[in-house]
Amino acid sequence: TRVMMRGTMIMWRILRSYAATAHGRRLMCTQQTVPQALVATARERGKQAAGVERREGRVPAIVYGEDKPTLAVSVCARHLGTEARRADFFNRVVDLQLPGDGGACRVVPRKLETDFHTTRPTHVTFMRWPVDLTKRPRKVTIPIELTNEDLCPGVKGGGFLYHIIRSWRFKMSSEPIPRALLVDASKLEMGQGVRLSDLDVPDWAEPLPRGKLVDPTVAKVIKSGGG
Repeated sequence: TRVMMRGTMIMWRILRSYAATAHGRRLMCTQQTVPQALVATARERGKQAAGVERREGRVPAIVYGEDKPTLAVSVCARHLGTEARRADFFNRVVDLQLPGDGGACRVVPRKLETDFHTTRPTHVTFMRWPVDLTKRPRKVTIPIELTNEDLCPGVKGGGFLYHIIRSWRFKMSSEPIPRALLVDASKLEMGQGVRLSDLDVPDWAEPLPRGKLVDPTVAKVIKSGGG
């Protein structure tokens, strides 16, 4: 397994190097996340206690990881709702102010439960985020977004810009986490595509294979109606 993973990493570096020289520049760019802040309040466990929290405008949550005890807390529903609407919600480092003398804790959202009818958050799970990722790397999913679609030559020529891959999983060994990986479609002609190795990914973000997929096409201009 280690030999296979090492081979994958070497192949990835070769593909990235080729993309940089073949295209002359990166087709992708990244925007970086900045830590946000949420204030946590201690709460009791149980459905009845969780219902009380929700009626008071708070969302029940748990904090786990880093070989520390799991904490039952709640956070402001309005503040969490604002964060949850972001495309990068699940790879966004949050400074969570713990109740009492717990101090601040760096966390990343791992699971969000919502109301079926209103889509409002009803429960959130936070994972503690290590200070030193070089010693304890973490895996995150980074969104892939399209830009300059209205300037795409292939689309102007009657084609359709097919957004094939909308996110990819990476192992982070440092920070910051890219907010998103952007596909610049302003120069894509009919039939041209952009592969994962074209992404402007930081050196500390290692792309993880998705089954047999290592370097898939993430976006491509195709003829309308297929082809």
